[in-house]
Parts: sequence; structure tokens; C-alpha cells
Amino acid sequence: MDLVEEIVEEEEVVDEYVAAYDALEESSDAKTTTWKMAGYTALLADARVDEKALKIKEQCIYRLVKLNGEAGRFEDVMSLLKGNSASLFAVI
Repeated sequence: MDLVEEIVEEEEVVDEYVAAYDALEESSDAKTTTWKMAGYTALLADARVDEKALKIKEQCIYRLVKLNGEAGRFEDVMSLLKGNSASLFAVI
């Protein structure tokens, strides 16, 4: 295998979890808040716990807290911090 083939193979490896997070982050304001919240929630609920996934899950918590706070859903913010992310904080 030559160097060009190795580079092509490396470029083809796409982490779907990271790609899903990047798509949420890069989406325009035309996307609804509900759509983004559902995406962040789905990523947060994923069973992955490797280093990349943990960093993304931490960012998802930040984004969800921000979106819920902007919408005045403070009970949802507290539920998020107490509930779903409790297991994540235990891993971190």
C-alpha cells in the first residue's frame, strides 16, 4: 500500500456520532430549536463513553441548558442537570 492509498483510507473513516454533532452545530438558524434540542438529547442518550463522545456529551449539556434557559424552561434545565446527565457526570 502506498502513501496515497493510506491517506485516502484515513479520509474515508467518518465517525457518525461526531458527524451528527457537527451537523447540529453547523446548522443554520432556520432549523428549529426543537430540532436542535432533539438532536442534542439523542446524542446525550447514546451509550458511547469514549473520550470523543464524552466531550460531545458535555457540549450537548451546555447547548441544552442554553436553549432551555433562553426558552424560559428552567425546570427542564434542572431536570437535565439532575437526571440524564447524572450518569455522564459519574463517568467524567
